[in-house]
Amino acid sequence: MALGWTARVPRRAALAWALAWPLTHAALAAVPALAVYGGLSGVLHAGVAVVAVELARRTARAERRVGLAIAAGLALKIALEAPWRAAVLRPEGWDITVAPAAHAAGALAGALCAWGLAARR
Repeated sequence: MALGWTARVPRRAALAWALAWPLTHAALAAVPALAVYGGLSGVLHAGVAVVAVELARRTARAERRVGLAIAAGLALKIALEAPWRAAVLRPEGWDITVAPAAHAAGALAGALCAWGLAARR
């Protein structure tokens, strides 16, 4: 929320984020190896993707670059997590597990919802 506030995204960004929430969790049904999921990290990734799309669509070059940099960083993070390899990861030194598919699903759902709502404008 702080990122969106600082970037001054329009209200439709909040709607895009809200729409991405159930889509993120619904997409996890396509991951049979992920028997149980409880968390909001996918929704967090959706929010970041929404803000990245909103910034990338702006007319000011600096804002577009920031949006594209956020999108590239998000894509790199997801690629490094390799959600196609394992449903669940347990990073060394952490006492929690991570579901990379949730991050990928959230980022995709957020980006699609943001683009869809912005296109309707």
